[in-house]
Amino acid sequence: MSKSVRMATFDYLDGFAPNQKTVLSGWGLFETMTAKTGRKTTPATLLQYARDYADMSGSLMIYTGKDQKYWFVQSGNKIGGAIC
Repeated sequence: MSKSVRMATFDYLDGFAPNQKTVLSGWGLFETMTAKTGRKTTPATLLQYARDYADMSGSLMIYTGKDQKYWFVQSGNKIGGAIC
């Protein structure tokens, strides 16, 4: 059985180093996750998955105020493999 896009997004975000500051955008996530899963998921949905991940892992996700981009800072708490 293939992994859901949500779980694939969580695994992708788990891959960032702790305290690494990364700029995320909906379209950037769209391209990355489409390449990883072969499924097209709307950018807004992928950003919601990233916000959910940040809430669950204690990571930071802050809107930059322009161009629909967010600062994402990985907390170091990896959760992608732990969620069923």
